[in-house]
Amino acid sequence: MRIAVIGAIILAVLAGPATAAAAAVAIVDRVPAADKQVALTLEDIDTAVEFGAVLDLCKRWGIKVTFFIKGEALAALPVKAAVAAGHEFGNHGLGNEYWGGLKDEAIAADLAAGAAAVQAAGAAAPRAVRPPRNYYGDNFRRAAAKLTPPAVAVKGLDTGDWFVASPEAVAEQLRGAAAGGDIININMKVKAAADALPEVVHDLKARGFELVTVSELLKKRPAVEPPPMRRPDYPPADGAVPVIRRGGGDQPYVALTFDDGGPAWRVNEILDILREAGVRSTFFLLGEWAAANPDAVRRIAAEGHEIANHSYSHPRFNLLDAGAMEEEIAAARTALREAAGSGEARFFRPPYGAYNRTLTAVLKALGYVAMVMWDVDSRDWSGLSAAAIVRRVLDDTAAGSIVLFHLHGAHTAEALREIIPALRARGYSLTTVGGLLRAGSG
Repeated sequence: MRIAVIGAIILAVLAGPATAAAAAVAIVDRVPAADKQVALTLEDIDTAVEFGAVLDLCKRWGIKVTFFIKGEALAALPVKAAVAAGHEFGNHGLGNEYWGGLKDEAIAADLAAGAAAVQAAGAAAPRAVRPPRNYYGDNFRRAAAKLTPPAVAVKGLDTGDWFVASPEAVAEQLRGAAAGGDIININMKVKAAADALPEVVHDLKARGFELVTVSELLKKRPAVEPPPMRRPDYPPADGAVPVIRRGGGDQPYVALTFDDGGPAWRVNEILDILREAGVRSTFFLLGEWAAANPDAVRRIAAEGHEIANHSYSHPRFNLLDAGAMEEEIAAARTALREAAGSGEARFFRPPYGAYNRTLTAVLKALGYVAMVMWDVDSRDWSGLSAAAIVRRVLDDTAAGSIVLFHLHGAHTAEALREIIPALRARGYSLTTVGGLLRAGSG
């Protein structure tokens, strides 16, 4: 019911034509009906010592988990002992290969081999599948739809382990965001995330949650799922905005988005490329930068791009109280409105991708439609070469993707000159976040 209400609210602002469902496996981020249960999933364990330590922790806390481990590592692990203790194993493929550039048939073969390895090790046929390296492209979704018996692709809540460097920060990220019905993934290859596991379990148990397997959580899933576009990463509590990571995969639309700000010459170079290509994008701008660069902001608005709020000074919002959050967002809103000369930002993106439920409630109170994240990170901010940026974006982008770039990226403009025609050659139409949501809002 909550999700239907959320979908209706977004559609009231972003109305669009109905679309047919894609012939692909469903991707489940959470099960809203399971309000006092969460599913903890552990990914990429490949030594018996590490696996044994996890089983001991689970026994100590009386919890059940779902393991996503590459098939070729399972023979060396005490899988039967884990199954006897009530844990389950999902399909994580055979060899942890990145599937971004593979054909459907190759992914299907890898998934079939992964499922066979799970059963050979002594577990039941997996009913949940998670792709290696967080790749959920359309080729994966089509391949996974062919699994027998059928399996559900599970994604889940972001632990923030890609941008935080300590176990305490990972635990804090989940402490603010986790809620009943969530599927929480801990990547055991990331030291900060693995070290945070005991504290994460402690926090969830202290909040009264029962930790169950994905299969048990999925039993509470409604018979008819809402369309992907209408399903946020978790159903917001009353008075909170939804969180959007990607659009629906039913239509071949992709949104290119740009964060922060940058030197005027670099921003103008990016705008020149977008104008020449006839592409309109969404710019998540800092209020501080907008106040110092009003001419650039006016050009962004005048050329038909969508302006969105990225805060005033780029703080970590999960470390702020509600009052400080509101001040940051409101100050940026004012700066953006004054620089652009008109219009109101409807979308917000938190710096570093760091957020919690307090932020979603503050955004709702301030009149925002959604908090917009991304599913493809160009990592242009890290100094990657243009060629490396192009490879990342083209490998990871699928229908409905929201691609993250930065206006200060040293090689962003150069990469865009190749990315834009390449995506169009694949049949994608490039649009704003608002356009992406409208296109998939059936």
